[in-house]
Amino acid sequence: MRILYCANDPVPFPKGAGVRIEATVRALVRAGAQLRLVTPRIAKPAGFGEQLEGIDHHLVEVGSGEDPFLERATRFRRGVEEQLQAGWDVFWFRSPWEGWAGRDFAGPLVYEAHGFPSMELPHHFPQLCDHPEFLGRLAWEEQMLLQRARLILTVSQTGRRFLSTRGVAGEKVVVIPNSATEAAFVARQQLPCEPFRLIYTGTLAPWQGLEQLLEALLHLKNRLPVQLSLVGTRKGRWTRTLRQLAQQLRVRSSLEFLGPFPAEELRQHLATSHVGVAPLPADSRNTVQGCCPIKLIEFMAAGLPILSTRLPVVQEIVEHDQSAWLVRPNSPWALAQGILQLASDPDLRLRLGRAAELRARRDFHRDAFDQRFQEALQRL
Repeated sequence: MRILYCANDPVPFPKGAGVRIEATVRALVRAGAQLRLVTPRIAKPAGFGEQLEGIDHHLVEVGSGEDPFLERATRFRRGVEEQLQAGWDVFWFRSPWEGWAGRDFAGPLVYEAHGFPSMELPHHFPQLCDHPEFLGRLAWEEQMLLQRARLILTVSQTGRRFLSTRGVAGEKVVVIPNSATEAAFVARQQLPCEPFRLIYTGTLAPWQGLEQLLEALLHLKNRLPVQLSLVGTRKGRWTRTLRQLAQQLRVRSSLEFLGPFPAEELRQHLATSHVGVAPLPADSRNTVQGCCPIKLIEFMAAGLPILSTRLPVVQEIVEHDQSAWLVRPNSPWALAQGILQLASDPDLRLRLGRAAELRARRDFHRDAFDQRFQEALQRL
């Protein structure tokens, strides 16, 4: 089966999307597909190669990061149109930016519907809220592609429910959550009690709940020595907002921005942290559209105790007081109390970390991920 797999995201890359794309294309190749990956050419942090090794990987020139986003997305769409001329059995895509190029494709379409630009772009470009006609056009393109697709992949049951509200349901919707490689299962280290080291990995986007986490640090002042590491890609505006908030709250000394790191180096940072935090708020991106935070699965594989929030997308992965400690979302006070609880009880941390690692091996190992994609190919 000859698959053209197109994604308007850089690969390899430390963001969850980049990790997911690499895992998917390698799973498809291992399942026997003849695949070409098409992504934009974008400058990357040190330590990340330009192309995926061992994969037929074509890069589309979209311009520099200084060019307007819509211009870059349009250039990528034209590049995908050119690639489609070669003739393929399956067109596989992740968003309307590239998907619309194949709206008249004769073979099956596979839509990895993990995130919808009509919902997420206003977080990146708030001025788009003043242009409902543009967002409406994007939503229309998404809808046409959802109806046209032979197979639709999502990462959570929340995502499946969201798709049903858009008129897409039944057997053509398949849930495949994120996964961890065997290399992610690393031995825990004995750590000194102070400072109590918290780690967050991923983007600094507003839907991650990091502002509430910084406010939680304020509640911990003079109660617990804490060091919070924010590890991952940094968009200038979002980073500036967090730095300014940390200064206002006077918690800057407890905060460090690190990375992004290649996987092996990231695992070293996980191994030297007491708790992994994922303070997701109850907003439309997390509770309506849905997600599968890859950070949670990375924490689990590392045997790292997890502090997160009681959201359906989180509870699909971990359970409170079984494999994680979950608190009320959108509450800095609840996050602070959760941190204090975990800091005061080493036995609880050990129990949660061990249970999380066992669950990751059982439900989120890369072998199971590969098997699910092999079954998806068989359906096509």
